[in-house]
Amino acid sequence: MAEPLRYRAWLAVISVALLFVQLGLLALEIPVALEGRTDFRAFYAAGYLIRTGHRHEIYNYERTIAAEKEVAGTKGPDIPFVHPAYEGVLFAGLARFSYRKAFWIYTATSVVLLAIVLWWLGRATGESGGEAYALLLGAAFLPAGICLIEGQNSILVLAVVTAAYALQKAEKEFAAGLVLGAAAFRFPLLLPILLLLLLAWRWRFVTGFLVTGGLMAALSVWVAGTESLTGYPRYLAAMSVGLQTDAQKLALTTWPTAMPNIRGFLSAVQVERLGPWVAQALTVGASLGLLAWAIWKRLPFEWMPVVAVLVSYHGNIHDSVLLLLPMLASGLRPQGTPQMTSWAAVLMLPAVFFVSRMPFAFLAPVYLWFLAVGRGPSVKALHAEVNS
Repeated sequence: MAEPLRYRAWLAVISVALLFVQLGLLALEIPVALEGRTDFRAFYAAGYLIRTGHRHEIYNYERTIAAEKEVAGTKGPDIPFVHPAYEGVLFAGLARFSYRKAFWIYTATSVVLLAIVLWWLGRATGESGGEAYALLLGAAFLPAGICLIEGQNSILVLAVVTAAYALQKAEKEFAAGLVLGAAAFRFPLLLPILLLLLLAWRWRFVTGFLVTGGLMAALSVWVAGTESLTGYPRYLAAMSVGLQTDAQKLALTTWPTAMPNIRGFLSAVQVERLGPWVAQALTVGASLGLLAWAIWKRLPFEWMPVVAVLVSYHGNIHDSVLLLLPMLASGLRPQGTPQMTSWAAVLMLPAVFFVSRMPFAFLAPVYLWFLAVGRGPSVKALHAEVNS
């Protein structure tokens, strides 16, 4: 018992130090975000188009960029809305407010949502002071701060995945699937989880996901029109191929070295020098290998988001907030030095890389290490230990 508690104390000290970095980042970058230089401008513009009766134009590049400049200012980059159309409905209500007010409302909502998730996870451990400890870890985790600055939706995804985790722990698999399907707006992250559930023969979970996912797809078609059935896939493909103007290339091209995943890591070590097809083959092969390992290990649901972050083709550092679920669901008590160091590395290195301007792609091996050794005792096992 003494060793896990000592490790827990060290993680608390690390989190307090990281909290100052987080607060400094927010103080510096929130004013920049309020000027429209943030990802939130794309969500806000999509909501504006939907609210003003132009919902069929959210995948029209020129129209969406014009709307961004009109409602979010001209200082920010041109960022098209590339998510399923139903997500835009969430922002249509916010578009009734000015951009700055909408950003503050969205940010406050995200903070409250994150606090609820962290509090619940901390309480679920049954540990004394678990709620406060979980809130400290989450508040200090740099990807959470970046998510707030960018106005991204990763905290919402974390909340949905955590709710699904709670339901499946209560053996309500179909309900868990229904809830998880609500986050289909980030399908690149959810598809690996769905595949792992499918290959684990968790049919009720998968069926629930497909029901909600189907409803969200139908809502998206209603919002964007039937032409979006072909137009949206072409729009997504434009993120990698078919770019014409320099502005489109700047706005649509993703930078793999900024992605803390397998694709980003292989790009950072310049495997492209071996040829584009070799690089693609290595990326696919490594991703399939990790998925096969997860199936072989019968990975618990709470650890599947780590695999999803690593194998997703498009993902950024703010998506790493999903790693808070396996860390906190493991009971807040690292078991042994390897596990302790993997937890500490996941907490610290995003901030270290950000300050030193190292590519976030080099976090991928850290996440793999965390996945391999970081799995601690289940909450159920901890409750049994506490009660004994």
